[in-house]
Amino acid sequence: MKILLGLPEYPPYNVGGGGEVFKKIAEGFRALGHDVVVLYGYYNTKSFNEKIEKYKDESGIVFYKIPEIPTPSKYPFLKTVMPPNLKSWFSLEKIIKEENPDIVYLHGYGLVLVNIIANICKKLQIKYIYTLHGAPVTQNKVGGFIKFAYTIYKYLYGHKTLKNAYKITAVSKYTTEFDEFKQFKNDIIVINNGIDTKQYINLKGKLNIGNFKRDYIEIVSLGRLEWLKGFQYFIDIIPDLIKSGYNIKYKIAGTDNGLKSDLEKKISDLNVKDNVEFVGQLDFEEKINFILNSDYVLVPSLVENYPAVPIESIILGKPVIANRAGGIPEIVKNDINGFLTDVTDKKVFLKDMLNILGQQYILKAQDIDFYDWKEKVNEYIKLI
Repeated sequence: MKILLGLPEYPPYNVGGGGEVFKKIAEGFRALGHDVVVLYGYYNTKSFNEKIEKYKDESGIVFYKIPEIPTPSKYPFLKTVMPPNLKSWFSLEKIIKEENPDIVYLHGYGLVLVNIIANICKKLQIKYIYTLHGAPVTQNKVGGFIKFAYTIYKYLYGHKTLKNAYKITAVSKYTTEFDEFKQFKNDIIVINNGIDTKQYINLKGKLNIGNFKRDYIEIVSLGRLEWLKGFQYFIDIIPDLIKSGYNIKYKIAGTDNGLKSDLEKKISDLNVKDNVEFVGQLDFEEKINFILNSDYVLVPSLVENYPAVPIESIILGKPVIANRAGGIPEIVKNDINGFLTDVTDKKVFLKDMLNILGQQYILKAQDIDFYDWKEKVNEYIKLI
């Protein structure tokens, strides 16, 4: 069977964890013996006339890198959202006709490229399955033209794309609760994201874990530097933790998506420069080592649908402290495999952190097979 994936991004050209999710799905389909074609948005463009690039990887997956019009520097959060340039736009139908897939899997809502592919599939009478990873939320914070444009998108394109889908899936129960999807809620099939559990466990056994005899507590976070990730809330309580006698080292791994300068100002104002470190983007092995050498993994996100970081930490045996928001409670169970709190309430957050840091918890062993990508890919195949 030939499967075409329509995606907003793909490694190494991805701004967040979504790219890794798409990679595992594509590789999973290929490992099961299917022909796989990937059309993905390329946001790191410098001009309006870059050409589509076609290539193939070692496993035989065929890729089309679709250049999008350059992202306005004022709105870095629009990476992967911008439409393809006109030349690429008009080439998409020809590409899909030539590839002639048996089924198309589309991922992501609020993305122009994905909707263009959906419209082409409808025209060519090719069935597509639409996977929801949530709906955009930044437009409400930014307001103005961005909010207006998204409103137009929802009513002219978003609803139609969902209505024409052969099947709709979502990565978490929480995702089905977005207003944009409520009309389709009873028809949405939940298939959680996963990770390659064996890859993590094997690498854990090979890595040289650092010496934990240190005079500070190391707390780490991973994710893009943007307000939705909530890193600012933990920085706010670091002075209070220090006053309570805890020497805190907070390390944040991820690329800047417009928030770093604000975080640096907050760090300076609170006089905690020696307590916070930005380590930038990490490769896979560096990320595993980063988690393993920490004392706690903090996930303070305000909105997450089914994030990978808590799963990775659980698999690696590290305690997770997470905001009780979005789909996070579907992964993190309080006092079982981690701890839930409310990072937006400073008093509650501080109280919970002091309680966690002041006690020795023994977290329960987890059934890691539930999180494995092989199980998730098989669930996608069963839909067909």
